[in-house]
Amino acid sequence: MSRHKFRGCTIILSPVQTADGQWTCQYAISEFGNPESASKTGCPDGTFPSCLKAEAAALTQAQLLIH
Repeated sequence: MSRHKFRGCTIILSPVQTADGQWTCQYAISEFGNPESASKTGCPDGTFPSCLKAEAAALTQAQLLIH
C-alpha cells in the first residue's frame, strides 16, 4: 500500500497480484487529514505485468478523477 498527495487529496494505492502472476491495483481518494473520507474508489481496467505498472495506471486514473 502506498499514499500519494495530489491537489488537496490523498490517493491510497493497494496493488494485488492475481493467480496468473499479473497485477491489478485499487485506488481510494480521500481529503487531506481525513483518511476515513474515501469519496471515490476504483481500479483501472485489465491487469498489468508488474506491480509498478499497475500502480502507475491506478494513480493516473485517480488523478484524472480529481481534476
